[in-house]
Amino acid sequence: RLDEARALIGPVAFVPYRPSGSEELAEAVGKALEGPGRPNVLVLENHGALSVGRSVDEALARLEMAEHLAETLLRAER
Repeated sequence: RLDEARALIGPVAFVPYRPSGSEELAEAVGKALEGPGRPNVLVLENHGALSVGRSVDEALARLEMAEHLAETLLRAER
């Protein structure tokens, strides 16, 4: 199931903290989306997660699956 989740989510990138609503945050997100592997999910430090897709449903499914996968991995570490 975890491999299926990773296949659905695709690449994930992390964006360092930038102030909310700032041009710096917008630029960092844009740069991350154009980065290697063209990530589908971004984790924005101190803000949360963001996902993209061909439709709103696809983006939402990726985000929900990423959240489920993260929770599963965190529980497995205990």
